[in-house]
Amino acid sequence: MKISFPKQESKKIISAIKKAMGDRALSEMVDLSIEKSQMIITISKMGTSTLTFSKKDEDERVFFVMTSEKIAFTHRAFKGEVTEALAKIVKKAGGTIEEA
Repeated sequence: MKISFPKQESKKIISAIKKAMGDRALSEMVDLSIEKSQMIITISKMGTSTLTFSKKDEDERVFFVMTSEKIAFTHRAFKGEVTEALAKIVKKAGGTIEEA
């Protein structure tokens, strides 16, 4: 999975994603953080799943390419739904998601 945004600071991207989540139930169980040159998405509810993305700057875009995923057993059945919801949120925040 690859997430792309127009070039800007990582903190602004995280802020835009959090704002796009608003009051959705997903916002209560999802935490986004930046550590070094990685974006970490942690989903916590009936288990913990972690998605790690490496940041890559190119010309006018910032890309976050998934480098690892640890999906909790209880989350596996909902992976498609969560991915779809995440894609909608990223789009609302001004980004795009594509397969890597």
